[in-house]
Amino acid sequence: KSFEKLKGQAEKLQQAAEKIASEEAFQEARTSGDLQAVCSNVQEMVKNYNNTIKSMKNTSSPLNQYYRQMLIGAAEDDKDKLKEIGITRNGDGTLKLDEDKLKASDLDKLEEVLGPKGTFSSKVSFLADKIADNARANASSASSQYNALGNNYFASASKYNFWG
Repeated sequence: KSFEKLKGQAEKLQQAAEKIASEEAFQEARTSGDLQAVCSNVQEMVKNYNNTIKSMKNTSSPLNQYYRQMLIGAAEDDKDKLKEIGITRNGDGTLKLDEDKLKASDLDKLEEVLGPKGTFSSKVSFLADKIADNARANASSASSQYNALGNNYFASASKYNFWG
């Protein structure tokens, strides 16, 4: 179940990161003069980023721990730029969003940091895709260890000295 949950969260993170990294998100804000949609997209990405980081912390998969460190590293690489628009990193790797600072940010600055001109959102999208793929593979692997009766194939072998 934890892999299914992680897969869903990583997919949401990927979608949110792709949305904010797209040219369309900023073009629409330029036309309307309203930053609300961009700010909502950023809030959604930060929420999904935090949910994904927290879910990955609870898995024992070394690959998940690697991807978790990569996500945290992406935030660390861009920490100064992110801080300018109100996004800071907590000690546990999650992100903290100062909504007032975000809303007071210039559209050009937001686009430079999170949009197609920046690298943070594209890194997050790429990593979220890998995390979802890994979670999908782990969920599939875990479910294939059970027989038609719902018993784990390996549980019965562990009850006995298999080698005699």
